[in-house]
Amino acid sequence: SGEQFLSSHNDGSYTTWDVGSSEPKGEPTTPYGPFPCKSITKLLWRPTNKDSYLFFAGGLPRASFSDRHTITVQSSVKQVAFDFTSKVVDFFTIQSEENEKDCTALIVLAEEELVGIDLTSDNWNMLALPYLVSLHASAVTCSAYISDVPQNLYNNIVAAGTTQTKGIYSDADWPINGGIVKNKDLSPKCELLLTGHEDGSVRFWDAGGVALKPLYKFTSATVLCGEDDGPPPSGEDEEDEWPPFRKVGTFDPYSDDPRLAVKKISLCPDTGTLAVAGTAGHVIVAKIGLTTISKEVQVTVMNIVSERDKFVWKGHEKLTLRGDKDAIEIPPGFQPSSLLQLHPPAAVTALALQSNWGLVAVGTAHGLAVFDYIRNSPVTIKCTLNPHDLSGIGEPPISRRKSFKKSLRESFRRLRKGRSTRRPEKRNVQTPPDKKRDSAESPSLSRGGATPTSPAEAKPVERAVEARPVDDALGSMVRCLTFVRTYIISVQNTTPTLWAGTNNGTVYVFTISIPASSKRIEENVNCQLGKEIQLKHRAPVIAVSVIDGAVNAVEQETKPSDTIPPHKVVICSEEQIKIFTLPSLKPLCKLKLTASEGARVRRIALSNFTAHNHHETCLLCLTNLGETIVLSLPELRRQIIAAVIRREDINGISSLTFTKHGEALYMHSSSEIQRVTVSATSLTVATCHLDLPPSARAPIVAQTSESESSDSSKESLQPVEVVKENGIGEEESNHVGSGHDLSSVGDITIDSVKDHLINSSNEESRVITTELVKNETTKMETTRESVTVKTTVITTNETTLITPPSETDAPVPGLVELHLAQEVHNQVDT
Repeated sequence: SGEQFLSSHNDGSYTTWDVGSSEPKGEPTTPYGPFPCKSITKLLWRPTNKDSYLFFAGGLPRASFSDRHTITVQSSVKQVAFDFTSKVVDFFTIQSEENEKDCTALIVLAEEELVGIDLTSDNWNMLALPYLVSLHASAVTCSAYISDVPQNLYNNIVAAGTTQTKGIYSDADWPINGGIVKNKDLSPKCELLLTGHEDGSVRFWDAGGVALKPLYKFTSATVLCGEDDGPPPSGEDEEDEWPPFRKVGTFDPYSDDPRLAVKKISLCPDTGTLAVAGTAGHVIVAKIGLTTISKEVQVTVMNIVSERDKFVWKGHEKLTLRGDKDAIEIPPGFQPSSLLQLHPPAAVTALALQSNWGLVAVGTAHGLAVFDYIRNSPVTIKCTLNPHDLSGIGEPPISRRKSFKKSLRESFRRLRKGRSTRRPEKRNVQTPPDKKRDSAESPSLSRGGATPTSPAEAKPVERAVEARPVDDALGSMVRCLTFVRTYIISVQNTTPTLWAGTNNGTVYVFTISIPASSKRIEENVNCQLGKEIQLKHRAPVIAVSVIDGAVNAVEQETKPSDTIPPHKVVICSEEQIKIFTLPSLKPLCKLKLTASEGARVRRIALSNFTAHNHHETCLLCLTNLGETIVLSLPELRRQIIAAVIRREDINGISSLTFTKHGEALYMHSSSEIQRVTVSATSLTVATCHLDLPPSARAPIVAQTSESESSDSSKESLQPVEVVKENGIGEEESNHVGSGHDLSSVGDITIDSVKDHLINSSNEESRVITTELVKNETTKMETTRESVTVKTTVITTNETTLITPPSETDAPVPGLVELHLAQEVHNQVDT
């Protein structure tokens, strides 16, 4: 009613005042007294028709809760202290549209997130945020983008997310209208962004629209736990204590156990199978389900270094299974079916899932393992450790710089070789005709073309790349894993294979024998090493992909009948991109990116570019300079080089993930994801508008026909002003209009120009000379002879300055001098 107001104080109290009185109304009230309390930084008093609400920030006992960030909501019925994990910046209330005195929601802006609380619900639950969701609720450690998700799987994920948040969030709509997105329903796309976090959770986001929308959250803590982890605290116990705290928001600045951090994620959209790999060498395989089940999760342990008896692991311990082999109640969503634990429990560096075969491959710094999650049985292991490296923690990497003596030796050898190649040019040695014919027939080496077949061909200028030692301590790390069915044994039949790339430039090709579907559960899967490729430059292998004869990507879910032979394999390292033919593994072409550009490859992906009826598959390459290069296949020619990320942004470069349609997403900051595209057709642009209230714009007055006719009659009676051009009046304009038309000038020739110059020069010379002579004669009082001599000199100078262009038309200098001298004599005599 505007008759009273409240004031808050530094001692955690507030006082009621009357507007017309200078004395407070009663004693100050301390909500959490009588102990010394923190100051109340902001206070809102909202009297309503049914009740009176009081909102204030702070005011808690200083000794016990000085580190809490709270906002207390107090009514005549209950009181709740909402506890935030970050500092409260500001808050306000939203009134009802029907009655301005009724409060419907409380909006709180914290340093790390935005939180809305529904005041119309009985429990004052949080409001689900349609945007501005705390992406960094826990630090993002990895991400994966899934394109073309089936509608059935998408609906199941949405249903699981709705069941998961039931009772936590209110059913009320978001009370703030931030505008309308026009292209929201024009082209709906089922695309998912999966983010792995430090607390062991995997969040599913709807990435098909402009803004990311949270759908579902998978938590590894439901299966795994640390040594000191206990049961999660219940919310009922918190409200029974005083002050009545209630945790709100999703931001969690601390992780319970760093071993839970997610390192790799893989999702098969066709079967709804999820694989999550963590820091402690564990891999969880889960399948989508819509009902709550109670089951026992079977754990399988695989020892990668079983062949090395003297190996000693000095790192962290593995995580333990929650429930200790008892049945665990698993809510709807992705429900774990099996758990793979590697030994040593090192962080997972590579992960590949093939749900059609029921296999998952895992790579660490010590080797790789293939696991059959249908039968929960190991398939094979491969230790990539150097026999001399028996330490578990991995010593600091050996310096890759050459010795000074070796560097000098190679420098002199290079100089000597350069002199020997220049000598034949100086001696003018003629090339035999046979060699000329061979060199003419051999294809020229393009920048991204095939490798030279003759040593006589000229090589492009390349940068010197540091050599890598063979016994590098980090060379055993597995960097990439790929399941694909391709031609590796013969040209007639395709074979299931597994490709693994390591940090020292080694590529292992495993052939897999899968039993028939009827005997899949009974018989084992066989996997053995088929071929091994060693890159000469020994650079880390980033990715391995296979393309068919029509330059289409051969993916895990691709059927053999859909591919066109022959197949080619694209092996990408940090320094080079090479293409080999299959099954012979003969080099087809390569691109030396580091030697030519001075950049190193960080991400590689095959992408489809479509425009009208044209379809093309290209290779997307992200370098350490933050540039995205689009390469054509199989020629490896550069199409586009775009600067995407600043080269100083190391976190952004390491977090980038490509899509199948020429787009990419990366962490612009710890709480922002930036979306970029190099495709002209795949664009995600926000097309939206705001519905402003009528009072926001000036009213538009509509004129009637009668007023328009009266205005037109008045305008006809008024004199019409003539617009003057360049300030010219009526008389001048008429005079100008009657003049010559400048656009009708005749042809200009060289002779006409000469005549014009001669005539104008003669006239100017006479006028100037006459004026000079007159001035001299009026000022000087001398004899007749001196004046005559004086004027003669002046006229001679003036006439000699202007040279006629031709001798025939030039005036005679003597006649001009005599004429002017006679004129001067006459003037002196007078």
